[in-house]
Parts: sequence; structure tokens; C-alpha cells
Amino acid sequence: MKWKTNFYVLQNAAKVKEIMGTGLIVYLRNWKNIINDKTPKPRVLIVDDIPEYVDSIEAYLEDSFEVLKAGSLDNAKKILEENIVSLAIIDIRLKEDDPENKEGLELLKWLKEKSSETKIIVMSAYKEFDFAVEALNAGADYFMRKPLDPDELDSTIRQLME
Repeated sequence: MKWKTNFYVLQNAAKVKEIMGTGLIVYLRNWKNIINDKTPKPRVLIVDDIPEYVDSIEAYLEDSFEVLKAGSLDNAKKILEENIVSLAIIDIRLKEDDPENKEGLELLKWLKEKSSETKIIVMSAYKEFDFAVEALNAGADYFMRKPLDPDELDSTIRQLME
């Protein structure tokens, strides 16, 4: 399901008059926040099959982002079908018990086809250099080794979101 822009009527008459007076058409993605004069937080999707990693990254990012979480390839695709995200942080191996598993790379390629604007950080606890090369060649914006360094994560996100 592709995201469709919806038009919403603002409940605030002053805003309607201001907008209509200038002749602008406003496309609203998150109309509730606009009505309440709140700036929406950008969305980030964290994908890892280890809940502790997901929870620790969420705790670090939740003040600046609306955090969505997935523990599997299928769950991540479902979330991405229903939401637009500015940033995705994806583990390469989404089934730790399978050494050949690279579902994170499959998700990376799928997401790049679906939403080329989404910034993607790929992470892995494994030391194989080939994973980093493969992820970057597939369209990842950055590769990080686990455990993630909070300072590196912070500076990387700042650079990507500029």
C-alpha cells in the first residue's frame, strides 16, 4: 500500500482563513500535529531480532524520533507498508541462529526500491568486512558495528538527517 497524501480540513478557523487568504493548498501528512501547532518528530524504524538492542536504541532516540520497532523481515515490511520513515536502522542478520541469514540486506534492498529518500544505517555484530561492503553497495548510507557507540550513532544520524 503506497502512502497517499490526504487533505484534511483544519479545525482552527484562523488557520483556514490564513491559508485560504494566501491561496495555498496545504498537504498535511500529520494533520493532528499541525492543528495543535506541534512539529511532528521524524520516524525511525529499528529492525533487530534481539529485543535488548532494539530497546536500547529506542531509549537513546525516543526524545528526537517517533520510534517504530520490528524484530523480523516480515514485521518490518508490514510497518514500512503502513508508515513513512526518515531513517531505518537495520541489523544484517535477523535470525541469529542461521549464520547464512542476511535478511537485513534483503530489507535494505526492498526499502531502497520502495523509498529511496529513507536514510539507512546497517549494523552487525559480526566482524566480516564483506557485510559492510555488501550493505554499502546495496544502498546503505552507513555501516556500524555492534555494540553501537552512542556518540558515533548520534553524529551519523545528525549527518544523515541534514
